Amino acid sequence: MKQLILSGEPAPGGSVTLGGKDYHYIVRVLRLKAGDTIAARSCGGRPLTLRLEALSGGAARCAV
Repeated sequence: MKQLILSGEPAPGGSVTLGGKDYHYIVRVLRLKAGDTIAARSCGGRPLTLRLEALSGGAARCAV
């Protein structure tokens, strides 16, 4: 399965916002909903698990 590569290093326990192609992939291709999780990697290669908190207005807010 595809892993998202984040453009930066999120703070531990922080949150990130995904938009554009990442949002489209999460919502239209994977059909994920708020509360679901997805595998990701930081720009430094550290594996992360993101929990989708909110999906609206073309952006997905995720907790790390």
